[in-house]
Amino acid sequence: MISKPLVSVADVRPLMAIRAGDEDYDDRIRGLIAIATQQIETATGRKFTRQEFTQVFPTYDGMQVQYDFGSPGNVDGVLASFRPIRYNLRGCEIQTSPAMQVFYDPREEYGADTLREDFDYMIRPTAEQGYIELRFGTAETPAGLKVIYTAGYEVDTDSDTLRVAAPEDLRYACVLQTIFLFNRLAPSNIGIDIDRGEGATMKARFTSRGLAPEVGMMLVGYRQPRMGRV
Repeated sequence: MISKPLVSVADVRPLMAIRAGDEDYDDRIRGLIAIATQQIETATGRKFTRQEFTQVFPTYDGMQVQYDFGSPGNVDGVLASFRPIRYNLRGCEIQTSPAMQVFYDPREEYGADTLREDFDYMIRPTAEQGYIELRFGTAETPAGLKVIYTAGYEVDTDSDTLRVAAPEDLRYACVLQTIFLFNRLAPSNIGIDIDRGEGATMKARFTSRGLAPEVGMMLVGYRQPRMGRV
């Protein structure tokens, strides 16, 4: 899948301890921005660049039994109806054009006859956690639902990055992580205290995904649950 950098060198360099106009570190910074973007995508389980996504989900028993003894036409008082089930989508900023395609097929063949109408589901295209909610009953299958859609932030043609369209908090998280990685490359910061011997005072600070602690906190709203179903 496509992954464009969240920010450009020009976004990061002014915040680093580098003399104004000094471009000697630009290639290193550019490479670290790419790494920081990948780390953020891995930590959140998402892709931010606009592109087509195809996701396949297991389906669950989507029918429920309700009791209705008041309706004159309901003789036995039992009414079967669908249970709304939500599935998280991996892409951010889900697009309505081109239209989303939703296939439901317990045989997992996803032919044209299994394409659902748009009134069979509801899309919630929120910037951080978009999801689709089914409006029809399903059976339990390991991979009966297939969703094809377009999502992501538009690429800025001038910088070939997402620096214009991506949310500010996401861009700033990438800037901080890039600076964090750059500073970690300094000889005095490589390794942990025990590696550098007595007298060393700086400590390595990482989250479990290799992110600076501040960056990890900024990404909480973007993290996708481990299971696709909400």
